[in-house]
Amino acid sequence: MNNIACIVFSPTGGNLKMIKSIKTFLDDYNVEIYNITKPQIRETFIEIPKKIDYVIIAFPIYADTLPDIVTEYLNKLLISNLPVSLIAGYGNIHIGKALFNAKTIIEAKGNVVCSACAIVLAHSYNGSKLQIAVNEPSNEKLKALNQFILKSINKVKHVSQLVICNTEIPEGHIRLLAKAPQKLFPQIFIKKPKVIHERCNHCNVCINMCPTAAIDNELNIDNGKCIRCLACVKYCRKKARLFKTRTQILTNTLMKEGKDLKKNAFFI
Repeated sequence: MNNIACIVFSPTGGNLKMIKSIKTFLDDYNVEIYNITKPQIRETFIEIPKKIDYVIIAFPIYADTLPDIVTEYLNKLLISNLPVSLIAGYGNIHIGKALFNAKTIIEAKGNVVCSACAIVLAHSYNGSKLQIAVNEPSNEKLKALNQFILKSINKVKHVSQLVICNTEIPEGHIRLLAKAPQKLFPQIFIKKPKVIHERCNHCNVCINMCPTAAIDNELNIDNGKCIRCLACVKYCRKKARLFKTRTQILTNTLMKEGKDLKKNAFFI
């Protein structure tokens, strides 16, 4: 076992940071990163190369479950009879059913989920009013994640049958607030990011980083496509993209639920 594929969806960079740390740590292995954040990559990279021995899939948690985009992608992904590790990055609020749902999709294709984890990341809605897990993941926690992935790989190396490596993951639950359709949920609480034209230098980084191709050449955002991931806000060097909540309810809820730093969860 030498060739590892890391598939990552990471609009604001937290999950990609984890995957890059894993790649650096696993320097004895041939690790390839496949960043499926951009829509054109998701459309073309749907088949795992035949040389791959092990797969790591990393994604954020949206409203207590997988992002709809990731669900759609995993259902299309051509992958079978491989060991898989799942990594879910979440903003210190709630793990929900994300890992369980990903495991269900992956194993329906004949693979074995041999490990899974939920890792606390800085919340993507952090700003002047919200400060949740701002320094996560710390270097110490990245080291713990790296060791966990190595342990998962070694677990697979020493078995005669892949099925022996199957890992149980609690089903979890989705809170009442998050049961609205995923596209509708953020639109209820968050306005689409606004352009401050006086600051904008038309570098188009917001267009290039948008995971749903929701921003046109005039910098207008298609409200129907926008998932409120805030990639356009995070990557704008001129701070020409701003977002506002429609109601204080969301901010208050996140501040309350994210006040105390949660522990990372590991299943193996």
